Amino acid sequence: MWEIILKAIPFTPLLYWAFSKTFRMAKKRKFYDAQIRVLDDYIKSYYKNDSIEFSLRDLKARQVTCNDWVGAKFLDYAITNKCPNIFEAIEDFDRAWFLIKLEDNNGEVKLVSKYKESSIRCFFKTMVYTYFVFGGILIFNKSMLIFLSLFGLSGIPTVSWFYNIVFFLSILALGVSSVLIVSIGRGIASALALSKKVPVSFKAN
Repeated sequence: MWEIILKAIPFTPLLYWAFSKTFRMAKKRKFYDAQIRVLDDYIKSYYKNDSIEFSLRDLKARQVTCNDWVGAKFLDYAITNKCPNIFEAIEDFDRAWFLIKLEDNNGEVKLVSKYKESSIRCFFKTMVYTYFVFGGILIFNKSMLIFLSLFGLSGIPTVSWFYNIVFFLSILALGVSSVLIVSIGRGIASALALSKKVPVSFKAN
């Protein structure tokens, strides 16, 4: 019934995507099927094949990864280490570029970070805790103002300069932590996720 209605309406693909689970699953299957074919073609043609010109091999790897910054070295590394989800690992590596680098020492490829894993986790947790703590302060402040307005009070009874400082610092901390989470935080999360998929050498604790 849904398909009959959708076929009679313009912009059907968008509506199909929104309302038809079968349509979404079919599209996903085609996407994964294309990834499987292109990865299988790469493994059969270029993986551990030193006779092929590396520049051509690297271009083929970029075709597989659909990423200009991730080439054959990372793809071979992921395959060698039996990465459970190569394409997710590629996205993680791309986002974590400022934390994790790929090093090639005489053919020995490995992923290296000059930071300690514990330090990265601590910094990430600090950003998240800062966001929620100061966000909670602002929510509490707004809730108190609404509550006090029911009794005809215009503000929270406290020292004005102290109240203004706390309010300003809360706004500033919330803004800074939000920017850090959206930018650096995504890279940190990707670096930690990548370390669960393939071996990453963090700085010794």
